[in-house]
Amino acid sequence: VEGDDPETLKAQLELMAAENRGLRADLNSARRYRSTRAVKELARNQGAKNASELIDYSKPIFKELILPQIRANREQAIRDGVQQALEGRTDRLNLSDEQLRQLEERLGQQQAAKLDELERVLNDDESSLTDYFQKQWEDERGGDPEVDDIFLGVLDQEQQATYTEIRLEENAENVTRDAERQLTNLDNIVDLDEDQQDAIFPVFARNAPGYREAMEFEGVDVSDTTAISDDNARDEAIQSVLRPEQMEAWNDYKRRQEILGGFGVMNF
Repeated sequence: VEGDDPETLKAQLELMAAENRGLRADLNSARRYRSTRAVKELARNQGAKNASELIDYSKPIFKELILPQIRANREQAIRDGVQQALEGRTDRLNLSDEQLRQLEERLGQQQAAKLDELERVLNDDESSLTDYFQKQWEDERGGDPEVDDIFLGVLDQEQQATYTEIRLEENAENVTRDAERQLTNLDNIVDLDEDQQDAIFPVFARNAPGYREAMEFEGVDVSDTTAISDDNARDEAIQSVLRPEQMEAWNDYKRRQEILGGFGVMNF
């Protein structure tokens, strides 16, 4: 943003907001695979090879729009983050007043540190905004290990056992929801039969950030419960289930995923 005239500043901010809305709409369209051509045009127009680079190239826009909001709403954002971490857990853990006070204090510090990290990424030209968003997504879906450490550091032994049960339930719900969503997206691409869906669901589940070997899924027999941390291993497991006539659609899907730089239905 340049210039001192209020009207000029307002016009420039409105333009950036409009560009940001357009960018977000383009990315959402790309994620839904509306058109391979649209994704390629989007990347070429921005000088980016894929959507991940495009997001990083848009950092100046994000910085102008997000930083003022972070600073203006910092305290409320911290309170909201603390409340979200405590929600659904407080009653089951039977926390004392002192434990609740300690958790609120430590969680507040952790939320403040996350906001500081976002500011650092936005202000640092060498930091990747894509990597930051990816980590936040993984923490959201798999559970933030820092939050777990805070709880376990305040709870007694019996409460820790209860907390472990709570986290396993939360992770199972997230893993099931993510695996079902990804399975639906894949089915729309390659038209899976029922047996293939039963075979591929555990693959998506075992590749999810929050997956744990102790998890069980209703109506699904998982013979191999080890986590799949490598995406190539996940893809090989899926391909082993597909029929030859489905491979063309699968390969087309993989090409589009490469263009999107990881921002495809496998991840979001």
